[in-house]
Amino acid sequence: MNKRILRVICFVASSSVMAASFAKDAAECKEMSEAARNIMSARQSGVSMSSLIEFTDKAPEAIKPTASKIISDAFEQPRVTDPVLKDRTISEFENKWFLSCYKKP
Repeated sequence: MNKRILRVICFVASSSVMAASFAKDAAECKEMSEAARNIMSARQSGVSMSSLIEFTDKAPEAIKPTASKIISDAFEQPRVTDPVLKDRTISEFENKWFLSCYKKP
């Protein structure tokens, strides 16, 4: 489980889109949505919010606000156990963050 958390945070930390907060082009929004997907996947797998926040605290300052928003949003969603619902929940979360990024002026 710790490897999964580390992978999520490394992806978030290395993402230039996170450093720029909300991006404007599709490629950057795709990176943001993939980070959201990884965070929600970790949440649905039982990784605690405190563990994700702890790793985020070690990330570069520029990405912390957006990563924290994604993590908070993920934990406002219920955890599901059915594999089909879990996949749908993760996919919808990813799409939600892509759309929010893509619609930003």
